[in-house]
Amino acid sequence: MLLSYNSVLKLLNGDIDGINKTFTTDTPFVSGSIRVIVNGQVYEASDDVYGWAEIDESTIEMIVAPLQNDLLQGFYQDKASEYVLLDNVIGSPFDPNGVLP
Repeated sequence: MLLSYNSVLKLLNGDIDGINKTFTTDTPFVSGSIRVIVNGQVYEASDDVYGWAEIDESTIEMIVAPLQNDLLQGFYQDKASEYVLLDNVIGSPFDPNGVLP
């Protein structure tokens, strides 16, 4: 049986004003699991514009400050959650009705 933390998709906390680059999650995330989504597009940490660095288990710092009215979300494994059986998980936040291959 393969176990993992629940994955969540949530808005990141922090001022989106073209100046602030530091954002937090509601709950701690598993190191290396967070993906940042800006205006519906998923970005890698190494991206030149919307990349980021993990500061601690609930904080990231963006390379470039998101602009006012940007939508900033984090998709991550939630350390505060219960473990779930991956055998029972289907879909994703991007395709909630999908099935495992």
